[in-house]
Amino acid sequence: MPVWVPLAPWVAAALIMTCVAAPAAASAVRAPAGVAFYSPPKRLLAGPHGSVIWARRVHSPLNATAREYRVLYRSRSIAGKPVAVSGLVDMPRRRAPAGGWRVVSWGHVTVGVADVCAPSRDPVRITLIPGVYPFFKGLLRRGYVITRTDYEGLGTRGVHPYLIGRSEGRGMLDIVRAARHLDSRVGRRLAIGGYSQGGHAALWAAALAPRWARELDFRGVVTLAPPSHLGTLIRRDPAATGVLAVAGAAAVDPAIRLQRVLSDQALALMPHVGRECVFDLARPDEFGALAPSQLFRPGADLSRLFGLLAAQNPALRIHGPVLVLQGLADTLVQPDITDRLVHELKVKGDAVTYRTYPGVDHFGIVAPSAPATTAFIAARLRQGRR
Repeated sequence: MPVWVPLAPWVAAALIMTCVAAPAAASAVRAPAGVAFYSPPKRLLAGPHGSVIWARRVHSPLNATAREYRVLYRSRSIAGKPVAVSGLVDMPRRRAPAGGWRVVSWGHVTVGVADVCAPSRDPVRITLIPGVYPFFKGLLRRGYVITRTDYEGLGTRGVHPYLIGRSEGRGMLDIVRAARHLDSRVGRRLAIGGYSQGGHAALWAAALAPRWARELDFRGVVTLAPPSHLGTLIRRDPAATGVLAVAGAAAVDPAIRLQRVLSDQALALMPHVGRECVFDLARPDEFGALAPSQLFRPGADLSRLFGLLAAQNPALRIHGPVLVLQGLADTLVQPDITDRLVHELKVKGDAVTYRTYPGVDHFGIVAPSAPATTAFIAARLRQGRR
């Protein structure tokens, strides 16, 4: 759950959206420009989860190897209500093979819960993480479609249920269905992956895939430094990421009242959570000034909060190979936490491969693990029907 990298204003200004004619089976509704893209009329929410509301072509550093679309699609909230979710879809610039382009659904790293932090609002920013840009380019050169959900409530209406597994997993699967609506050449064969928050989301998406998106041919999941055992992590992690997990839990359970669980210092800073990204929240004059032990109100009953967070542990039954990658110098998602998760996955009966990287911290895991990640994805997507 890393601190985010700020983006220079001139880079954000360079991201000019252009309207795109609807490919293949895309929605016929014209997509509005600017932030209006993220706020569809309620009448447009009705429809199957994973169907497209509208889409627009965008410019990004990946345009040399892909056609990138910002897409708004239908999903379901934890309460089962229709919601609009945003994200990015990258289509390779090459002929689709028999059966269509194979797909990698990728879960993004922690950015915050404010709408301005949504990666689709700023397609360049995600590529500033070391190793991410060449990794995505490599996947596109192999001819894979990459789908990248923003997750529910990030960029769109409502509060982002940060680290709430079913919400994340549904978002990752429904954007694949949306990509198939955008272009009929997108196939069914799917690999899932993600880093940090996205690693948590990837495991949930993999577990949900056989039921939530039965038409997809799920082949395997790779997860980099996935948060697990969230109660333990919150007590160890910086308050800037711990407060996001508390806000995510409160978003899905009204009985979790922030005034009762958060300290006075944390409550005073809470308005910032709705308008700033995690990099800013971690500054020394904000949540960066609070130790993990200062996040909660002394004597507060945290049982409901930690019970909900415990239910988000991604130790799930997954019907496909699982690759877990972990840096041994990671101080945010610590190796002993991931060791426990791997043991639990194996107890569930999952086919898990676990690789660790000495001297690699949370922010540096993408680049050194990219060869293993790419090889795993390629092997799974290359194989014939299971």
